[in-house]
Amino acid sequence: MGTLPVLWLLTPFATGILIARSARLRAVADRYWAPSLALGWLGVGLLLTAVFALSDTLAALAFVAGGPLAGLSFLLPRPREDGGGPGPDADEHGPGPSDDEWERFVADFWRYVEECGTRERVPA
Repeated sequence: MGTLPVLWLLTPFATGILIARSARLRAVADRYWAPSLALGWLGVGLLLTAVFALSDTLAALAFVAGGPLAGLSFLLPRPREDGGGPGPDADEHGPGPSDDEWERFVADFWRYVEECGTRERVPA
C-alpha cells in the first residue's frame, strides 16, 4: 500500500477539522445533522467496502469518495443559540430531588427489599 492511500485515511479528520473551524459549515451541519450523519456513515461504508470488497477502479472511486464523507460520521448535534435544539447539553443537569423525595425513595426501596425477602422463591 502506497503513501497516498494511507494519507487519504486522514481525510475524515480533515473534514471534521474543516467543519469545526468554519462557522458557516458548522451551521449547515447543525441544520442538517441527521442527513450529514447518514452521509458520514455512508462514507465509512464506502471506505470499508473499498478496502475489503471492491477491486481496481471501483475501489479507488469508493475510497476517494468515502474518505471525506466519513468525516461527517462523528458529528454531534449542538443546541441552538436560542435554547432550542436536539436536547440539553451533557453538562446541564436539572435540579436534584428534594430531601423529602429522596427519603421517600429510600423508604420505598427498603420496603420493596423486605417484601422480596418474604416472597416464595421459584427455582430456576
